[in-house]
Amino acid sequence: MDRLEQYRKIIQDLLQDYMLGNRSDAGFETQILCDRVVARELVEMGVERSDIVLGLQPEYARIDTGYSVA
Repeated sequence: MDRLEQYRKIIQDLLQDYMLGNRSDAGFETQILCDRVVARELVEMGVERSDIVLGLQPEYARIDTGYSVA
């Protein structure tokens, strides 16, 4: 499995775990917003920091995050 496919699988598994842990039968819609917490978890799961872009951060702020800028 190439790196891109591996990362897709890791992200899908992580998001699925979040969804299963936050299910609600009260008619609410669940949405996931990724942030640095998720980024740390991805690093712990084997994704390199240089391959993660914190898209919710403006480009000028990404330089100081330790993750990829673009």
